[in-house]
Amino acid sequence: MRAGRGFRADDTAGDLRLARPRTRRIILVAEVIAMARMMMDCREFPSESKCTLVMSGEEDELLRAATQHAITVHGHRDSPELRRQLRSVFKRETPEAHSSHP
Repeated sequence: MRAGRGFRADDTAGDLRLARPRTRRIILVAEVIAMARMMMDCREFPSESKCTLVMSGEEDELLRAATQHAITVHGHRDSPELRRQLRSVFKRETPEAHSSHP
């Protein structure tokens, strides 16, 4: 189907090449936001080990890595509560996020 008058984004059936440029940008931006990388910085949380690890990834990937790290390095026990606490401190990753820390 050719993009033209009355064309709707859902007419593309998943093929962005058929969407109007503005519609294509909106769809791509929405996908980027949905797939945003998250990060966690252990330096923000005081610990006996003075951990300096910074992790980032998609949210589910980061949760798995952060949970494993909390258990093996910091001695926490795996539980739904631990995972809720970890997820609550995740932040959207930004380019400046890794550049410096006070």
